Amino acid sequence: MKRRLLSAAAAMLLIAKLASAQTSPQPMPGSDAQPVAVMLEQAIYQEETAGNLEAAAKTYHQIVEQAAVSRVLVAQALARLAALEVKQKHLDEARKTIERLKTEYPEQNDALAKAQSLLPDSDAKPAPKSEKHVATAAEIAQAAELVKQGWQKYREGNFKLADELFKKSLNLDSNSVDAWTGLGWSMMNTNLLTGQNQFAKALQLDPNNAMALNGMGWAMSHIGDAEEQRRNTDYWRRAVEADPTATSPMRGLAQNAYSNADFDEAIKWYEKWVALDPKNADAIAGLEQAKQGQTAVEGATAVATDFFKKLDGQLFAETGTLTGPYLVATFNSGEVSGGIRPNRGKSDEQEKHEWVEFLRKYREPLGKTIERKLEAVKYTRERKSVGTAGAHFSGRIDGIIVASRIFQSEFSILLQFNTKYENKRNVVELLSLGLGQTFDGEWKINGYGIEETPAPRDPLKD
Repeated sequence: MKRRLLSAAAAMLLIAKLASAQTSPQPMPGSDAQPVAVMLEQAIYQEETAGNLEAAAKTYHQIVEQAAVSRVLVAQALARLAALEVKQKHLDEARKTIERLKTEYPEQNDALAKAQSLLPDSDAKPAPKSEKHVATAAEIAQAAELVKQGWQKYREGNFKLADELFKKSLNLDSNSVDAWTGLGWSMMNTNLLTGQNQFAKALQLDPNNAMALNGMGWAMSHIGDAEEQRRNTDYWRRAVEADPTATSPMRGLAQNAYSNADFDEAIKWYEKWVALDPKNADAIAGLEQAKQGQTAVEGATAVATDFFKKLDGQLFAETGTLTGPYLVATFNSGEVSGGIRPNRGKSDEQEKHEWVEFLRKYREPLGKTIERKLEAVKYTRERKSVGTAGAHFSGRIDGIIVASRIFQSEFSILLQFNTKYENKRNVVELLSLGLGQTFDGEWKINGYGIEETPAPRDPLKD
């Protein structure tokens, strides 16, 4: 069964090999205008590429409220918002937006002219339509040379100059896939949240371009929207299909699988990466960590299996042999809640007694187990609070959070199960296990949560 991770995806900070070079993104500029520029880029992407007009409108409105940062960018946002409102046939709202632009930003002639040409009853005359320029052979050759120079500057780390060269190339040949792709990469290396629109235009011209597909995968991995983040693996897979020697999308697929605790998948991609680049330190280290993660999950899952076997057999006292010190337990049905809070002043006998009483009070009434499915896995190698990690799985299993103040392990694994009991059909069970010196090098249970839910929980959304 494929396990899925229940947590917000962390942004990947490596943008890897292009052609024969490998590069990492640079820190984002610290100017005040930068966040608005990023938001505008995101809004354009939401509108033109993703087709999510409501999200785009919301982002445009957020930009408009930041007039003190950049009048140029806010005016552009107002113009685009007016165009979007016309597209949605919200003409009254569009007229108000255009009037605001005219009143508050009279010096922004370009944005104002564009906005005023949108409505049928506008005073401004629509700009005459011009035929699309077709690049001549000489312009195409010159554009290709600029692209070559742009990639050179990109590999030297001069992303600003690379950006300028790619744009000059597009002024000569707007159908240059390499220029659109290069512009996307140079923009993303300046700011991780940009580049999607440029990659999208490259893919419109060449849907199987490996570098554009790879770039779109990395660009999508930095977007906060969970649905779009999941789509990034599709772009990386298509990139590998287009170019089986491309290691950058393999890196993305391997890291994504690792972060989702899908270690079989991670090992597969790390092995492919190592086969193509045997001396790459990141690939070698990643493969080793994925194998460690696979072994860790197998070990922790074996303890969990033994625990539930004893638990379902009502051998409550025997489950104590699988638990560690400072044990946390919690139950929540929405109406009834209770649990065990760790206390350094408790004796071993007190802890064992409280544990058995907890299971008798809250687990026993649930009845026989009908079905239990492992739905999500969280694995961390750092000395990280297992309680804090547990909160990612279920914000309502609050008792687990207590562990964050008391117990830390060198390795921790959290397992979430959706369970059907005889008397309660929708139950979420969370097991937190730790491995470290505290447990004499063995996996031990340090947290157990039971939560009744109205319906089975989707671990990717709840």
